[in-house]
Amino acid sequence: MEIMSLKKDNFPAVMELLSNGKPYVFPHHDYVYWIMEGYFPSSNYVVSEENKVIDFVCALPSIDKKCYFIWQIVVDADYRGKKVASILVDRIIEESKLKGYNKLELTINSDNRASYKFFERTAIEHNSSLNKIGEYKYKDLNDILYSIEFCS
Repeated sequence: MEIMSLKKDNFPAVMELLSNGKPYVFPHHDYVYWIMEGYFPSSNYVVSEENKVIDFVCALPSIDKKCYFIWQIVVDADYRGKKVASILVDRIIEESKLKGYNKLELTINSDNRASYKFFERTAIEHNSSLNKIGEYKYKDLNDILYSIEFCS
């Protein structure tokens, strides 16, 4: 497996991967990913295996909150349950620590049990817990905002 920063060449594969992750994640206009590539290269990564993108994470540092916000994460269905997502989330945690931040924030759709379990396990692995800190509801969307604090 190869980990690399998001690049324009990856956009089609990332957008396909996100399309396959519906209803919990979905692709946005490629302009959004162009912004992520250009302005947040140390927090947007892909994992590829045999020239196939199998994992993507899009995270944004928040100077105001002194944390990283994981906006999108998706793993190819054939690689779920194989700790591929952990590779990228651990990378985001390391980037957070390098900036002197000690927490992640993220949203999880209230119906997405697999994502909840993954981030709960991630928190435990980092001697922390997954703490609900808010909620966003709009039409059929119900996302819960969580925080994971870790030692820097």
